[in-house]
Amino acid sequence: MLMFAWRPRALLPIIVVVGLLDAASASAWRNLGRADKRSPTRWASAGAVVFRPAKRSGEIEVLLVRSKKERREGTNGWTLPKGVVKGKQSKRKAAKVEVRQEGGVRGEIVGKLGVYGTRYAKRYYYLMRFKEKRGKPDHEILDTGWFSLKAALKKVERRRDRKVLSQAHAQFSAEQRQKKSNR
Repeated sequence: MLMFAWRPRALLPIIVVVGLLDAASASAWRNLGRADKRSPTRWASAGAVVFRPAKRSGEIEVLLVRSKKERREGTNGWTLPKGVVKGKQSKRKAAKVEVRQEGGVRGEIVGKLGVYGTRYAKRYYYLMRFKEKRGKPDHEILDTGWFSLKAALKKVERRRDRKVLSQAHAQFSAEQRQKKSNR
């Protein structure tokens, strides 16, 4: 029996010869376990690093959301607003929708931060300038907060979130250098 769990395809010829499996079922059985190795991306999600100037210091603050789902997965819950791209929806539109739903804010996309892929998903992240507060966050969000980039990097626990925030930091730094050189 343990052989079925480890190598079900190895038993296929024996099962077919004995007549326990018809041809159609044999084909499905043959492909068992292959989906994980060759599966295309199963879903795409889009999110954003929403930023605004801090009220007192003038430094950049970024929006983080504290998600129930992230908490259930064993982290402290702080993450960037993101969600699944639905149907024919564009990735940019999905990012705006997720920021509005999860963060309760509206923003304007000013740049692309990158695509971060896993075996099952591709996540598209954008840089978004805060425009206005827009309603309350979804029921799946426990809390929202504005943090300096340094504090946000300490708050998030997922490596992909740190990579995205680091990319945003690099873009902000490049803009600062360009502004200084143009003066």
